[in-house]
Amino acid sequence: MRRALGWGLALLLVVPSVAGAAKKKPAKWRGAAASSSSGPRAIHVRAIDLARRTVTVELTGFTKPPAANLFSFTDERNRHAVAMTVACEEPTDGVRSCALEIPAGYERHRIVDVLVRVGGLHGRPVHAPASEVQTAWEAATTAAGGEAAGAPATGTTPTSEEQR
Repeated sequence: MRRALGWGLALLLVVPSVAGAAKKKPAKWRGAAASSSSGPRAIHVRAIDLARRTVTVELTGFTKPPAANLFSFTDERNRHAVAMTVACEEPTDGVRSCALEIPAGYERHRIVDVLVRVGGLHGRPVHAPASEVQTAWEAATTAAGGEAAGAPATGTTPTSEEQR
């Protein structure tokens, strides 16, 4: 009798836990943020300012501004740099304008790629078109007088007054 009672009690404890495990978990709620993005995500480079070390980009498809560490630059040496700061304006017609700060020293080398990662540091990268980056870089070097900001002109040595 005790044995039958023990098996009956064990069966009562096991059946609900097996039934609970068989229930399907509900899908994660993605919320309004996933449905309110205005189309596919894209990044477009509009201008590079070497004197201020900023890159102006336009983002589409983002509901809120990405963090600075999600933006990165690649230079001609294939070295990667993360944006120091980002300052974004409120979107107009689904386009958000952001100013990214280039780390000190990286403005001396041609930037060949600008990207933003979607969904975190290991998320999908969204690259700016290479033609836009090249056009913005050429305009920036022309505005800076043909030299990258901070780099002395070739063949010149700063005088003692300039060094002070």
